[in-house]
Amino acid sequence: MTMSTSPTVPAAPTLTVGEVPGQPTSAQALRAWATDLAAGNMDVLVHKCWTIAPSRVRSMYADKAAIENAIARPGIEGQFAYIWQDDTTSVAVKRSEIASGYACPYVAARSDVHIFNSDDAKYRVLRFALRVVGKPVNADDTEAKYPLECSDWKPLSDSSRSIAATTTSIDRNSLVASGGPDDWQVTVNGTSNGGESRQYLYLTTVGPEGYCISEVR
Repeated sequence: MTMSTSPTVPAAPTLTVGEVPGQPTSAQALRAWATDLAAGNMDVLVHKCWTIAPSRVRSMYADKAAIENAIARPGIEGQFAYIWQDDTTSVAVKRSEIASGYACPYVAARSDVHIFNSDDAKYRVLRFALRVVGKPVNADDTEAKYPLECSDWKPLSDSSRSIAATTTSIDRNSLVASGGPDDWQVTVNGTSNGGESRQYLYLTTVGPEGYCISEVR
């Protein structure tokens, strides 16, 4: 009788992620993400990295070899993020991403002056607006865990909160950004609680967690 054999399950890719001195959870969180990167399924990364615009996930994570070489170096603790880098590539992880246990980084050339772009600003506004209408991009997308509002130096005013709170639905395909690179104005079409169609204007600026919402008109 011929004995059947169990199918061979491919071993998970072995990756080296440099440690951050005194911050062991940082490398652990990045390693969880890097394992999916090495597996090569971009749809999985888009799904798990819901804090970042899908277009940015696909573009930033395209060069696996460059990323893997950078994250193999020891990481450092920066002012607002943990950073792994080599001579050409920088991989930066915000503290909120480390706290989640699955760290989705921003990847850029070390020569890049500006890490964020208009897609980042539009996606931050989209996430904020979807929270307002009760349809966040993820159940964990709350202000306490993932801040979108600007903090002390430029807090969101009560009037801006009141305007935002009138939104009952939005057109996800209507977002348009102008300005930049540090401050973007983002418009989005929506419906107010009176049933009227209107355009909302969001002002964003760079903060510790990326672009933050400073005003809504």
